[in-house]
Amino acid sequence: MKASWTSYLFNNSWLYRSSDSVEALEPLRAKFDEQHDRLCDFYAQCTAVRYLSTLITIPKLPFDAPTLADEQKSVSPLIEQGIVQTPADYANVQKAVSSQPTGAVANAYMAGQQAYEAQQQQLEQQRQQQLQQQQQELEQQRLYWEEQQKRNSEAQQLAQQQLLLDQAQRQAQGRVAELERDIFGVERPVR
Repeated sequence: MKASWTSYLFNNSWLYRSSDSVEALEPLRAKFDEQHDRLCDFYAQCTAVRYLSTLITIPKLPFDAPTLADEQKSVSPLIEQGIVQTPADYANVQKAVSSQPTGAVANAYMAGQQAYEAQQQQLEQQRQQQLQQQQQELEQQRLYWEEQQKRNSEAQQLAQQQLLLDQAQRQAQGRVAELERDIFGVERPVR
């Protein structure tokens, strides 16, 4: 950021001061305009990155490149367009851009990265806990249904055994009644 801004200021100042031979500078001027457009896009993209724009000062460029058409002006196009107020501001702008210490930026980035990683780790732990809880609930449901099936099976077996016992008891009673009829029928003398 600092290097691009410093280069831009230098190139603009140099083109302005060398504007007495406009024809000779035309190829350089075309290249400067092209690079101005690229730099303008670059700064716009950097401004869109919220994290970056909170860490450093991102310069703002006019949409159109400064013009050098009026050679008689005594002020730089940057001063005229309000990008830099006075020639002394060139140094202030450079100071503002360079005042962002690389270590502080790196430390802030690392702190942000560590906070992000800690947050991701916490989210992963929460997800693992939820997954484990869901597995436990599924296991409890499975055990509950197995127990219910076992109870139902036992109840059916008991009912079936009871039915068989009832049938056997009825058969036995029927057989006893039949035998009693036979016995009582034989004991009676036939007359």
